[in-house]
Amino acid sequence: MRRYLATGLLLLIISTAASAQVVKNYFERQTNRLVIGYKLDVVSAGVLDVKSGGFLKLDGTTISSTAAELNWLAGLTAGTVTASKAVVVDGNKDISAFRNLNCTSLDAGANTVAGSIDIFPAGDSKGKLSVSCANQTGNTTVTLNANAMGQATQVNIADPLAAASYIVQSTAAVTLAEANVLDGATAGAIVASKAVVVDANSDIGDFRNLDAQNLDAGANTVAGSVDIFPAGDAKGKLTVTCANQTGNTAVTLNANAMGQATQINIADPLIAASYLLQSTAAVTVTEANLLDGAVAGTAVANKCLALGANKNVDTLVVADSGLFLGAGAGTAVTSTATELNTLDGAAATLTAAELNILDGVTADATEINVLDGATAGAVVASKAVVASASSDVSAFHNIGATGKIVGAGLEDSKAYWCDDFEDEAANALAATTLRKLWWTGAGTNGTQSVALGANGLMVLATSATAQNDDSSLLYTHENYNTDNAPILEAYVKLSAITDVQTYLLGFYDDASDYVCFEFDSADDANHISVVSNKAAGGEVRTDTTIHLVAGTYVKLRLEIDADEGYRAYINDALVKTGAAAVITQQTTNQPYFYVKDPAVGHPGRSLTVDYIKTWQNR
Repeated sequence: MRRYLATGLLLLIISTAASAQVVKNYFERQTNRLVIGYKLDVVSAGVLDVKSGGFLKLDGTTISSTAAELNWLAGLTAGTVTASKAVVVDGNKDISAFRNLNCTSLDAGANTVAGSIDIFPAGDSKGKLSVSCANQTGNTTVTLNANAMGQATQVNIADPLAAASYIVQSTAAVTLAEANVLDGATAGAIVASKAVVVDANSDIGDFRNLDAQNLDAGANTVAGSVDIFPAGDAKGKLTVTCANQTGNTAVTLNANAMGQATQINIADPLIAASYLLQSTAAVTVTEANLLDGAVAGTAVANKCLALGANKNVDTLVVADSGLFLGAGAGTAVTSTATELNTLDGAAATLTAAELNILDGVTADATEINVLDGATAGAVVASKAVVASASSDVSAFHNIGATGKIVGAGLEDSKAYWCDDFEDEAANALAATTLRKLWWTGAGTNGTQSVALGANGLMVLATSATAQNDDSSLLYTHENYNTDNAPILEAYVKLSAITDVQTYLLGFYDDASDYVCFEFDSADDANHISVVSNKAAGGEVRTDTTIHLVAGTYVKLRLEIDADEGYRAYINDALVKTGAAAVITQQTTNQPYFYVKDPAVGHPGRSLTVDYIKTWQNR
């Protein structure tokens, strides 16, 4: 290559032998320009200096940038921010490593192109915050806006302890105080001053006071209940429920307007199930009190009259001409009391008309009163014996005869026996091994005594002498055969339901074969159990869930079947059915009572028997 320098009108000719072309570089004085036909090399350490007032053009366009501005391009890396250099994106339109970026509006992505903003923590911390936008239903904008605040505020996103969570939204501003009621709230439990959240079963517990205009327990097709507990460590609760109704109707329990604060109490009915008395009109306290103190079968002054189990009443004062007998309105009994007292031995079927013709009968009141309370077909103590329509009489206790008792229809197919403990002296049983007519008593520091009087009682008691004192009472004659389907019934009560073990009533053959009602304060939660044992095969115990109340009588009944099964009743309610062959076939079963004081402090316990009845086929 040859190079020539031109000054003035001189030409600088640069030739390149390799390309065999001649390029002219020259200066035109007329236009004051240097024409470069090929290229202009600035050698090492060379300078191309455009002086003040001069400028560069590219393809006729003036380059207005200053040297300093052009230098911003020097040393930059496309796609990476370099301090004091121009910012140039890379081939993917990406840029990284900004330090602080201020802008009026910032778009991440574009329409049809998803974008996100990633915010990293300081230093070597891990993770990042990514802000993105899901595809919207319509071409709408979701705006995250900071309202005007009265102080510098840091909004924190707590760890949700889950891979995905949602921010709670509201159409109005939720204050910190309002949001803080969620902090510390526990699902299914009440936390003071915190939001109430039900658990996975829609349950919530531990409210203290709850005021509500309407309260629903359950819902349609879902049974509900309201449980009301007493204070402190008291036991039990009141449960309010609703049975399925015949129609889609509401049962309303309504408090009428009252003139004072009123407490309505539900008395203990002494049974497992009872009913509230209902009326179509308001029953006053005075009217209801007429029932309080009423005794079935007894006329009580200023109280309602209730007939006894046999439709009987003890004493009833009726004014002259105030007694009517017969169907419908009846026929007035015009006889006076004096005239009626003359009756003696009259048939029990007399009509009012027949009574009215009686006059001159000499029987006195005592003689005629033996008819009062007599029941046809059954023996009633101190009353006349009246045969039933079929000429039958049952329930004799003892029959004395100087001769034979004979009869063409005398039946010996059944045996019935009752002991009401009324006809023996009070001290008939008083030692550790004793006999009272049909009974044998035994025990350690125990007694079996009879209370004298019309309401005779048998009392088994421990003497509070030592731990495990006991007292038992066994029917002397071993003549109750399971094949004869014997039945045993008694009316008993315990003096206390703590520190006591007792067989309240049972059929006993020996320690290997028995069936009985048992109460053990150590393991029965105040419940009566039914216990049986067959051929020493081990006790079978059933918790009846029936509570025993100290000092309260309970009616117990055992019915043995000929197939060696049985049924147990408490207060006339069936509580246990023993399957066939659950007990041993025996001919020597005996009625049995037992009470034991197992406590170290041996406080002394007693079992009182009001009566015992037995039946069996013969």
